[in-house]
Parts: sequence; structure tokens; C-alpha cells
Amino acid sequence: MTLCHIKFARPDIVKLDRQYCIHCEKRQFFVVWFEEWYGWYGTCLKCGEKFGCDEWLPRPFAPRWRQQNIEAAKKFYRRHKAND
Repeated sequence: MTLCHIKFARPDIVKLDRQYCIHCEKRQFFVVWFEEWYGWYGTCLKCGEKFGCDEWLPRPFAPRWRQQNIEAAKKFYRRHKAND
């Protein structure tokens, strides 16, 4: 039997920020977080697009993915702020 240990970076910084969204073409609110070794990631709370290192992350091929991304980002932000 082979054991596999998976370790992922825990976000050091999680904040609500207002940034320029490439998709919306204007400033929107983002949930942004910083992970050591990986850098900054964020989700636009208007369109649901995810960004990492100043580029779009791949979009899922699923219905209602934008709304799911927005809800997941809000939940992530609330959960992280509750633990602070």
C-alpha cells in the first residue's frame, strides 16, 4: 500500500479589495488571497471570474459556474475572517 501526503498552501492574507476587472472592464470588489509560493489569487464578486498572477484561471465547463464562484469566494472570505 502506498501512502500519499498532499500539502497545500494555506492563505496568509485574505481581504476584500477593489480592483480593475478585465472581464467587467471596470473596478469591482474582489476577494483576494495570498498563498506562499503561489502568489496572489482573486475572484471578482460581480462576474465570478478567477484571476491568478494577473491572468484568468481556466473556466469550468458547467452551468451556473459564475454564481458558484461568487458564492464560494464569499464563503471563503467569511470563513477566514471568522477564524482571525
